[in-house]
Amino acid sequence: MKRPERVTVLLPQFLEGPGAWRALGLAQALASAACDTRLLHWGRSASPAIQSLAGDVRLVPLELRPAWRPSRGRRLWGRARWLQWWQLGRNDIGAAIAEGRPDVVLVTQAWPGLVHQARRGLRQGAGGRGSGRLAIDLVDWHPRGEAQARRMRLTGRWTPQTAAEQVGRVTVVSEYAAETLGRGGAATMAVPPLFSGGISQVAQACDSAAGRGSELAETTRHTEGSADPPPLRLLISGTAPWLDRGALANCVNAVAALWDDARPDQPRVELHIAGHPRHAVEALPDVEPAALSGVVFHGPLKAPRIWALVAACDFLVLQRPADERWARMGFPSKISEAWTLGTPVITNLVSDVGSYARDGFNAIVLADDSPEAMSKGLARALAAGDAFDRGAIAGWAGHNFAPEVYGEELRGFLLG
Repeated sequence: MKRPERVTVLLPQFLEGPGAWRALGLAQALASAACDTRLLHWGRSASPAIQSLAGDVRLVPLELRPAWRPSRGRRLWGRARWLQWWQLGRNDIGAAIAEGRPDVVLVTQAWPGLVHQARRGLRQGAGGRGSGRLAIDLVDWHPRGEAQARRMRLTGRWTPQTAAEQVGRVTVVSEYAAETLGRGGAATMAVPPLFSGGISQVAQACDSAAGRGSELAETTRHTEGSADPPPLRLLISGTAPWLDRGALANCVNAVAALWDDARPDQPRVELHIAGHPRHAVEALPDVEPAALSGVVFHGPLKAPRIWALVAACDFLVLQRPADERWARMGFPSKISEAWTLGTPVITNLVSDVGSYARDGFNAIVLADDSPEAMSKGLARALAAGDAFDRGAIAGWAGHNFAPEVYGEELRGFLLG
């Protein structure tokens, strides 16, 4: 009997990091296609919640070197993150890859040092013959000119395009990115952010462990049996205010206008912001300080609590400038995450979102990224009532964003 193909996915992050769910989704897809799949990641062993989601994927932690543990090296880690590929386990990465003797190594967040170690591990694992394949997953495009220039200086003029041309096989999150990188001769495959339906159980378990029925229960003033209609709960989730500055400013100001014009027969609007700290939102130039008085800030949260928030809210809000190159290149993972949890979104059509967003079914589609479009979208959300079937949305998402949907195609792309 032929042995299953061995695949190693390399994640240069802790499993609680923002890029972990992309890597875990790809690994789950390959495992669903009968591949022997390992996910190498920084740091300690995975939490029980993540282990329950991993399924057949073997999670292999790589310990950091003592001199660079976060307790001692946090400042340098933050200021010169590119050094981690050189200093953190530079000999251990290749050895860990070689131990699994993989047929394919898929490197996420493919910095030059990681690509070098992946090649080294493939050579060692194949007895020096170098018969394994190497692929990279490119999501982070660093769209700001200053940051892109700094990265190119520090890494020998590394760019996504040069990395794709050097490796030759790339997975990305959007068709626009696949087309762009394909012009340089690389073989590309667009895979949207993947989430298994298990995140719903993790979100429920998070609420149960916290001793409350809903992650939003502490911040709402609505009580059962009240004559007032239940509030309309809106959520903005993210960690980079400069990416979501449009949605933050437009939504905060639009909600403040709704508060000013509220009628007794209308639901009260609650705006919750997770991930973005209050001071970062206050610093945005287009946000009116007075508009933040009624906003609930949850601060940075780990993924299970974010999922609990998403599952408890009525709409997730995301608005980005569709004409910006970085917005066309990506596909916001929070959108497929929300749909998997059965939560509709209020969004404009950025990147591949337009291929999935169905106005009135799983989304309220905004005309553009303007404040006026946001105001109209929120007015529609107020009038929607129970028009959105959350169960139908979650079922539809299972046919579009579950890892097993892309398993065979991804396996064929990497091994074919």
